[in-house]
Amino acid sequence: MSAARDPELAGRICLALMRIGTRLASGFDAGFASHGLTQGQFRLLIAVANCEGSTGATPSALADYLFVERATVSVLIKRPLAKRLLARKRGTDARSYRVSLTAAGWEALKAIKPHATASADAALEGIPTRELQALEQQLAAVEASLRSARA
Repeated sequence: MSAARDPELAGRICLALMRIGTRLASGFDAGFASHGLTQGQFRLLIAVANCEGSTGATPSALADYLFVERATVSVLIKRPLAKRLLARKRGTDARSYRVSLTAAGWEALKAIKPHATASADAALEGIPTRELQALEQQLAAVEASLRSARA
């Protein structure tokens, strides 16, 4: 850390990220409620869509993608499985499994996308594209730092 760096800067930034994350999550939860999903379950469906490939996604791959613990993925999977938005397939051994989106899961994502897009647009309205692109790069750097500290 640079001697000239504000010693409280990291704390203020992290607090701001937590506050913003809480506000975004509650806004998305409110919009997704009419679809019977939370924003966490929505993020899970997006993760499965991005990770499943031809054989389905493992809970470990989903946890890595979502940047959460594997146990959290196990909790998030329960409701979409019960609603038949996800299908569970046996893995390489009796203890492992993979999940994939069902046709209903793909339809749910399609139905929720307009709300998700509108909510994201509203949250970032008025911020110039150049600044949003810089923010995206900075958030990627924060995530990379957190991932390297976690490893």
